[in-house]
Amino acid sequence: MIIFIPSRGRADKIDKYTLNQLHAASTEATKLYLVVPEAEYDEYLPVARRFNAVLLGENEPDLPHLYDSLVQYAALYNMKRIVIVDDDLVFFGKAYNLSGSAHRMTSEELRRAFVRSEARTSAECPLVGWRHKHYCNRAMRSEWVENRRVIGLMFLYVPVVKNIPFFWGHPELFDQRVTLELIQLGFKNAVNTGDIFVSLVPAVV
Repeated sequence: MIIFIPSRGRADKIDKYTLNQLHAASTEATKLYLVVPEAEYDEYLPVARRFNAVLLGENEPDLPHLYDSLVQYAALYNMKRIVIVDDDLVFFGKAYNLSGSAHRMTSEELRRAFVRSEARTSAECPLVGWRHKHYCNRAMRSEWVENRRVIGLMFLYVPVVKNIPFFWGHPELFDQRVTLELIQLGFKNAVNTGDIFVSLVPAVV
């Protein structure tokens, strides 16, 4: 599995949360890429070394350009499936058909969840994501739902998404626009309703 984590100015946070949790759930086949501005390379280098991550320097002006460059990088090196993860996430889970609170995933649970989500990507379903924890308290009718906006955590099927730009001339809502473009072109996406992420907020940290 190939995981890209773009980060800017958050070496301390990614060290303590996102990268820490992903590294603990990794296998020997997992490749972690920490993608940071070249000016912050030295700040992130100790973090990358601690978690055996490859450090990639970037100078893109905004996230949609950066996502485009990561997808093209993946295509150049024949990476068929990749994951792009925000740098401020913590991962939770619960049975999709139960209401109530989610629990923070163990390393084994997180590993299985990533494997299942990656496997869901295909030429017909090139974009897969998870629910945000703010919307996970109610039970769902199905473990997977289609044609929902995917943010924060994107499992991508590169042969398809390499032809669809993230940057649309405006840097905001780029993830929503890509979701809509894929649907308009006849593709599906899938959101896993049992695997959940939450952006770090004071109540979490």
